Amino acid sequence: MQSEPNPFSTRYVQPGAITYQRPDGRSLQDMADDFFDRCHGWASVIGPHGTGKSTLLASLREYLGRRSNVFAYRFSTTDRNFARLWSERRQWMHNNIVVVDGYEQLSFWARWRLCTSVRQRRASLLITAHQALHGFPVLWRTSIDENLAKELRDQLLASRPELRGSTDLEEAWTEARRTHPTDLRETLMSMYDWVELQKQKRLASHNNSRAV
Repeated sequence: MQSEPNPFSTRYVQPGAITYQRPDGRSLQDMADDFFDRCHGWASVIGPHGTGKSTLLASLREYLGRRSNVFAYRFSTTDRNFARLWSERRQWMHNNIVVVDGYEQLSFWARWRLCTSVRQRRASLLITAHQALHGFPVLWRTSIDENLAKELRDQLLASRPELRGSTDLEEAWTEARRTHPTDLRETLMSMYDWVELQKQKRLASHNNSRAV
């Protein structure tokens, strides 16, 4: 049996692979305008783990880039390689936009150095954090909208009708959301495991039918 790709694989759900959907129905262009007009080019996107902060920044980058060059950096608990950030800071210019996903991974000294460098070059700064930080107006608070989360699930399953029609899909989704109520990323990882289980069931059924 030919193995089909898992629709919840990292390549399909990672930031940049899917587009962030605003629960209020407004556009990402509106948010980009808010960044410049309401926040004056200095703001934060805040929210818990797995609620779409990185996805939002990846989606927003196109709209920010219509105004100026964007320098984007992403850090996590497992990736704190700041070398490119510091090596490129001399390239930042007036009206450039510096985007730092994972600002809280920087030390106090590194944050001070970053903000000072951005201000000296009269650039803009957009960061992500888990809670509001002094000096950074909140551009957006990410959270999980259950209807949009389900729409995303169905979009990912669009090319796999046999999975969308599975009798235990809703049960698996409900259990994943119950286990990870504040983390959509972990929910999708749970659904990855569910798809792999469906593959095993299909393979076992296929082997049994051949043996008969």
